[in-house]
Parts: sequence; C-alpha cells; structure tokens
Amino acid sequence: MNRKPFYNFCQKDGYLAGNHNYLKSFNIKVVIKMDVTDFINLPVYTSKGKYIGEVRNVLLDIEERKVDKLILTETNREFVENGMDVAVPYRWVSAVGDIIILSYFPERVEMPVEEEEEEE
Repeated sequence: MNRKPFYNFCQKDGYLAGNHNYLKSFNIKVVIKMDVTDFINLPVYTSKGKYIGEVRNVLLDIEERKVDKLILTETNREFVENGMDVAVPYRWVSAVGDIIILSYFPERVEMPVEEEEEEE
C-alpha cells in the first residue's frame, strides 16, 4: 500500500504543511543557539509588555554550561527602586529574539533597609 505522508516540509518557505490535526499531537521544541554576546543590550519586557530594562551582562553557570542570570541596567523605576541594576534568573525568561520576554518579574524591587546595631 502506497500512502502519502501526513506532512511535507516546504524547503522554500520553511514550514510544515499537511494534516494539522496530526501535527498538533507533537510537542516540538526548537533550540536556537546564540552567542552570549547576543544578549547584550537586548530590551527586556514582562509578559504584559511592560519595559523592565536592557541586558548589561550575562552570568554563566560554568559547571552546568548554561546561562544563570541576566544583569539588567537602565531599569524602569516603576518596577525597580532608583532604576538600579538587577539580576534576573534565566529561568524567568520565556522568550528570546529581538527582545527578551520574562514569564515572571516581581511587582516591585526595593533595597532592604539595613538596621544599625545599637551600641551599648
């Protein structure tokens, strides 16, 4: 029996075409390799489209061979006290492209108040 394939890959346009119900049953993960320097100066937004800041530096976990944190600078004072630099765990990143989208960011980031020890 000669069956037609469920899908065809269109090399010219780079997309799958065919039985869409069949294709929906697959969980396809696309991995795009980037240089660490590609993150520098990318704008960072919340999942609701609010600007947080831009990437100043990238912290790597050498043992695990993965990105650990992004250091953000020029941060939005609406979210970060005094617009200071903040470190964002990479696990909060949901998408990377021309911009970075975070799946989570706290409502407000503030410096803790240090209590001075009273001398007797």
